[in-house]
Amino acid sequence: LSVQRTDTEKENNTSYVWKIDGSDDVLSTTEQLSTKISSPTTFVVEATDVYQCVGSATKTITTYGLPTITVTGNNPVCLNSPLTTLKAEVVGETRAVTYTWYDEKGVKISTSDVLPSYTPTTLGNKRLKVEAYVNNEKCVATAYVDVVVNALPDLSVVGNRSICKNTMVSLSGVDANNTSTTFEWIDINSNATPGTVFEKTFSSTGVQTYQLKGTDANNCKNSIPVEITVKDLPNFSFKPLA
Repeated sequence: LSVQRTDTEKENNTSYVWKIDGSDDVLSTTEQLSTKISSPTTFVVEATDVYQCVGSATKTITTYGLPTITVTGNNPVCLNSPLTTLKAEVVGETRAVTYTWYDEKGVKISTSDVLPSYTPTTLGNKRLKVEAYVNNEKCVATAYVDVVVNALPDLSVVGNRSICKNTMVSLSGVDANNTSTTFEWIDINSNATPGTVFEKTFSSTGVQTYQLKGTDANNCKNSIPVEITVKDLPNFSFKPLA
């Protein structure tokens, strides 16, 4: 709060006394007052000029309770996958509410109650912040959301990927992060063969291209390319002995 004179007298030698209405306790003796209140309060300021003339004014400040934010939809998310279920709400609030979301680095990422999409690019739990402003009254509440970021399957293939024509290839999928991961072997025509072990006999030579797709217990998915080289059989002929 500050005093604004409505006359034309010089203010250089004016003194001020701030009090709460009904109290004799002096809060400030300067032109401005800075204080904290927890309920509606009426302030009184008295100004005494160089001629010892005294004037007074009152000001009632209304207070508002801080809003309480509820956040729903905090589900674990896979690395490099979007989280689209977070929603903030000030329950029971009838006044206008605006929201601001910040990522783990403090960067503003949304001004909606629903966070449209958050995609973590590094592992480790991420603490997001959401602020709610009620009715532009500078009453702000803050809530924090710890998002769990799960690693993707770390895939590799075990087995000989170079075979002869008309022989069977036998390959196994491995996830270094999770022993319960399920696998699919997908060919260039999007035909999928489920199972940890992939076995097939190829009758034509060349490179056969597959994708090994793994889905772990957290429903995180990853894939890697798999190339199988099929070689021709040796071509023998018989020559009579001289």
